[in-house]
Amino acid sequence: MTQIERRQFWTAIHRYSGLAMLAFLAIAAATGCLLCFEKPLDAWLNPELFAPSSPALIQPLAAVERLERDHPELVATVATGDLPHGLWPSGDGTRIYVGLENADAVTAIDSLSNKVVATISSGQSPQGMVYIPNAVPNGDGTENLSPISTSGEAVHLSLVSVGTDKVQTTVAVNNQGLIDLLR
Repeated sequence: MTQIERRQFWTAIHRYSGLAMLAFLAIAAATGCLLCFEKPLDAWLNPELFAPSSPALIQPLAAVERLERDHPELVATVATGDLPHGLWPSGDGTRIYVGLENADAVTAIDSLSNKVVATISSGQSPQGMVYIPNAVPNGDGTENLSPISTSGEAVHLSLVSVGTDKVQTTVAVNNQGLIDLLR
């Protein structure tokens, strides 16, 4: 094979492998762009898969807004404690739990009588909670828990107006280790 024939051979290999790469990349780009529109295309090509099989469900936020609009009256006011933060219903709906940031506790309210049935020590400034029904089928559920030492301590101050004994507000100073958190 002469040098000219060798050069023509490698030029042909280069040209056709480049064209094959071009075809591959063009197909990859086209199908990749189609992935951006996968759901609308799927709904267009298979409308029977997207037809509702039951009446439309109401979105949770829309249900709450509708309930508030149709029944704006206040059902109950329950005194819970210092700086309540958040509401968490129990799995069966019989209790409502309220985190008390300045009391380092959670209040349990009976949802039928609207009365506080327990105040449970929780640690520093509870702001979120997950309630799992029957998570501890046996025992009190504290087997794997340990005290959080001094970082869990807090000092609670009651602020009163001068000349009265009426508490105006409360403040909790939480020990965070090297710094303290004032709430």
